[in-house]
Amino acid sequence: MKKIMLIVMLSMAGIGTVNGQALIVLLFGDKLSTPTFQMGVNADISYTTVTGTDNADPYMNWAFGALFEYKMSEKWYLGFDVTLKTPAGATNINPLFPPDSAIYDFAKDIKTTLKSNYISLPVWIKYKTGKFKWGIGAQVAYRSGSTQITEGTTHTGADFKGEYDLDNLDLLNSWDFALSGTIDYYFDLDKDMKSLRLSLKYAYGLTDIIKDNTGDAIYNSQLLIALGIPIGGTEK
Repeated sequence: MKKIMLIVMLSMAGIGTVNGQALIVLLFGDKLSTPTFQMGVNADISYTTVTGTDNADPYMNWAFGALFEYKMSEKWYLGFDVTLKTPAGATNINPLFPPDSAIYDFAKDIKTTLKSNYISLPVWIKYKTGKFKWGIGAQVAYRSGSTQITEGTTHTGADFKGEYDLDNLDLLNSWDFALSGTIDYYFDLDKDMKSLRLSLKYAYGLTDIIKDNTGDAIYNSQLLIALGIPIGGTEK
């Protein structure tokens, strides 16, 4: 049943982006998951923004990755995720790369959006209380791409949209470090790590995303709502 749910989720998320992680979990989950170690997959809704800039609004996207959990004792666990598609960014921010100044002569209601993607690895120490596990830890992430999008309306009423590939401009740092926390709710207490779980995960960036920034530092901030599906292994 869980594998059927995973296939449905893969179809919704887009096979080309996430099939590597999902195939690894499907191929090795049954063999590597044990009573003290569990593999699985996460399907996440992502809300991100950047702190340190005025009027930034959250940017919503989705993420998909693998989950791993190790049982150290009856109450203490070590958990970590590996997510190849970890969105970051915000809407309604000050441009990191100023567009052509002529744009302001023929357009109005101009809005700038920053969209980035990271490969992320958060690690948590978790404590179990009933159906909940409370975790605190840290996250390291590598930026795989960033785009600045400028949108607005011309004075004649036409919409326009321009995109800038920030990777070619060498403006942003490649690595990002963050503090991270998670609250996991397990639907079936008897199954422990084998249970479906709903997680609320937060990461607060500690690294200025702008390389050699001479102004106010800008940090990533991310909230994830994740459905975790364990794959393979025995329950006890």
